[in-house]
Amino acid sequence: MKIFKMTYLYATLLVVSLVSCKDTEPNIGLVCDWPAQYKYEMTLTDQVGRMRSILNSGNDTIYVIDAYGVSDKITSGSLLTCNLPGKARVDGKAVKISGYLLTFPNIDRTDIPGNPFEITSIELIE
Repeated sequence: MKIFKMTYLYATLLVVSLVSCKDTEPNIGLVCDWPAQYKYEMTLTDQVGRMRSILNSGNDTIYVIDAYGVSDKITSGSLLTCNLPGKARVDGKAVKISGYLLTFPNIDRTDIPGNPFEITSIELIE
């Protein structure tokens, strides 16, 4: 009888643990102030790309990182960062980056210069 109770207890614990598991986004600690609908999509590590300057409609220069072929999640082909350091703001400069790719509803139907990206590390490539 004791073996039956232990087996039942283990089976119950197994079922409860499987049911309570859910796919949640990691606690990544974003540092930029993103809109509420922006969500973590994936982590990029040591991705090589190239800086590109764009003159926006307000005649301000913004910089994106061209990172074609990285993932089908990068719908624009480029990454638009919220925390690009000044040393990397050089048109045509090669960089190696790591960080968090973000997404939002209908991103694939939105005209944006780059997918939202938060840099955790950046290295200038000479």
